[in-house]
Amino acid sequence: MASLTKAITSFLATHQSEASIARLQLKLYLVNSYSDAIGPLLSEAIDIGIIKDLDLAVLDEKEPDDCYDEEMLQQARTVDVFFNSYPSVLHCLTKLTLYNICFAKLDLHHLLFYCCKQLQHLCLVNCDAGGLSAWKIHAPDSRLSFLELDFCCLGNLR
Repeated sequence: MASLTKAITSFLATHQSEASIARLQLKLYLVNSYSDAIGPLLSEAIDIGIIKDLDLAVLDEKEPDDCYDEEMLQQARTVDVFFNSYPSVLHCLTKLTLYNICFAKLDLHHLLFYCCKQLQHLCLVNCDAGGLSAWKIHAPDSRLSFLELDFCCLGNLR
């Protein structure tokens, strides 16, 4: 992880780059030390206009069959903390992929549909709303045009 953090630090170094990144595709695990290093770099690059468009996948090391409710709730808390710590990330997200998230106890709906103003593509893998609860998407101002649900457990989707 240290070498990856160093590479991203070099890549996003603001003092070295006068160009902008039209689209950055990033897959990351939100491991404490790693996300604490990458989050501020990403946020600063967005704030000063280096990154214009972000395609982010928040990965999890667990396979869907090996993931239990408490782990999915923890993954949701981790994602929530990351986005609340680095809100700039939300503003240029155009594609977001989330793995192993339970939306039951946190207001991730607000983050996804009210804070992610540019979000066009949302992919949820092994996600649920808590049991077989319904998941309502009310986002009249959203730019979301593509919703992909893979191995998700929802009572229904509205």
